Amino acid sequence: MFLRVFFFSLLLIATSAFASQKDNPLLDIKSKIRVEYPTIKYVSIEQLREKLSATSRQFPLLLDVREPEEYSVSQIHGAKLTPTIERVMAVLDKQEKNRIAILYCSVGYRSALLAKQLQDRGYKHIYNLEGSIFEWANNGYPVYQGDKQVFTVHPYNFWWGRLLDEKLHFDY
Repeated sequence: MFLRVFFFSLLLIATSAFASQKDNPLLDIKSKIRVEYPTIKYVSIEQLREKLSATSRQFPLLLDVREPEEYSVSQIHGAKLTPTIERVMAVLDKQEKNRIAILYCSVGYRSALLAKQLQDRGYKHIYNLEGSIFEWANNGYPVYQGDKQVFTVHPYNFWWGRLLDEKLHFDY
């Protein structure tokens, strides 16, 4: 999986000069992810925010598929750390079969890959959060360390971090 993320990062670097969405390169990345993973289901940050604020419905299961170092800086409130397919499946197998699970990472690439793997294994109620935690935080939605609201996000690396508002960067 590392090599796939690495090569996708190289693709991002190579195409950034020619990106069609120069004012918001995250839009271009979201489009590339949709092209690479056309069969998975997506949810926008606005849709997730609505689902999290709905009082009459069951909350979706939020699965943060980033690495522990990233998760320890901040996460979307209530998200469970599940950086591997095995950890995701272990959590899903303890849930009701029709419970919606929303996966996210930094920009949505790693979570799209895991969503596809789950879809291929027969899981039906899996969604990828478009733009993931970078878009969530860039739009001013809160991030947490446990129950404490914080104001930084792990930028993953130099290249991906360019998609995260600089004032949100966690200096590691």
